[in-house]
Amino acid sequence: MSVTTDINICNLALTKIGATPISALTGTDKISVACNELYEPTRDYLLTKYNWNFAKKRKKLFNLEYVASTIAFVDSSPDTITDTGSAFVTEGFEAGMRVRVSGSANNDGTYFINTVAAATITLEADEELTAEAAGTEITLEALPAFEYDYVFELPSDFYRLWTIWSDADGNAEVNNFVLSGNKIYANEDEIYLVYISQIKTVTLFPQAFIDVLTYRLAKDLAIRVADSRTLREQMAIEEKLALTIAYRLNAIEGNPDENEKNIDKAFAWIS
Repeated sequence: MSVTTDINICNLALTKIGATPISALTGTDKISVACNELYEPTRDYLLTKYNWNFAKKRKKLFNLEYVASTIAFVDSSPDTITDTGSAFVTEGFEAGMRVRVSGSANNDGTYFINTVAAATITLEADEELTAEAAGTEITLEALPAFEYDYVFELPSDFYRLWTIWSDADGNAEVNNFVLSGNKIYANEDEIYLVYISQIKTVTLFPQAFIDVLTYRLAKDLAIRVADSRTLREQMAIEEKLALTIAYRLNAIEGNPDENEKNIDKAFAWIS
């Protein structure tokens, strides 16, 4: 059977435990509901537990900044920075950060942010601005409140960190950083991120990953659908065998020495 959809994978798992295949994950019968509830969490769980080459991506990240000619400065109580483009939230500014202004006539400097709305950044009460109308191209740079120098927004498909480099050649690994929410805080003004992405498209899965996912699903469905601990134990054995093959293939396809070191550790999470 050609495996091109999540339903295909679910049906492979159901076949392993002798259950009836389904036609859609949206069905209301016991089997469809079980597959629908288990498929995505199981897929994502497997993605987080090993450094799959097919899910690994690389991206250069720049410190969060917003450049626009729609930005104005308001001398009020408290002072505010406004934007008729209403882009402050989408550009990543948050309460508690600092904002560094450049390109203005009278307000270049760094300020602490109290609150953020789409069109308004409200500063802390002790921050002072000079009234200035929009029209000039202004650069607003988001900065951490303290401890780190720069903040970066994670890619939308980010699922788990692999490593961070400070240069494109991968010669200097960044060790002083922290992940918080959808952001990375670090002391470099640009970083090179290697990460595991949340791959959802089944046609991008290598066969070895499909095999592991199938047996992992079958193991859980053995209880939900077949109510059989014996089947669950059998599927657990098959899952471990499939993982062995997948890990070996993954190691061959990239960084074999590094991946081989992690294979024995990886089996600790199988349950």
